[in-house]
Amino acid sequence: MGYISIYILVLVLGVYIGVFFNRWSTKLSLKIEKMKLVKDVNDHYLSLLNNINNKKTKFKSRVNNTIYIGTKLPDLGKVEVVYLLDKGDVVVFKDKRCILTSELVDINTLEQISNSINMVHYDDINDVIEIMGMLFSRADFEKTFNLNFEDMKNKMNISSGSDIDRIIEENEYKFDIDSILDRISEVGIENLSPEEKNFLDNFNK
Repeated sequence: MGYISIYILVLVLGVYIGVFFNRWSTKLSLKIEKMKLVKDVNDHYLSLLNNINNKKTKFKSRVNNTIYIGTKLPDLGKVEVVYLLDKGDVVVFKDKRCILTSELVDINTLEQISNSINMVHYDDINDVIEIMGMLFSRADFEKTFNLNFEDMKNKMNISSGSDIDRIIEENEYKFDIDSILDRISEVGIENLSPEEKNFLDNFNK
């Protein structure tokens, strides 16, 4: 084999080794980068867990199964934590931008965070009002709209029954002249109910 053939063989082998090393190096770098990302995310979530357990979080609001909590995390400053009650998922926002999700978080850490939020903020999470089929945090609702929900209910005469119950109740006192005349023939005019007498008085006007 001539020198030229050996040279070409060495050259091809060198290129192949170079390509292989470059791919291996890129994969290793990506793996290291991902490991660092996973560690950073888990460190932030461990800091969050520590804050919850040490009561360094502030309950902000609840809308249906979404809980909003404020806290301060190292290197991130003030953040808003969004906890999904039904899914046990925890997401971190800063300046209305999602910066951390729990997909890379250790499952045990995530469970501990869920349990701690439910325990530390139990009263606030469960102090809710239902409006048009949606659950809202009572304190946040009253603060946002500057009103007391019980006073509002009383002013609007909101009953605790269903819409169907209210319609039936409202229609109990709606009469027509034929039914009133039938009642008079049955029980006499003096035995009509106050509502029936009122209807008759208004009908004659």
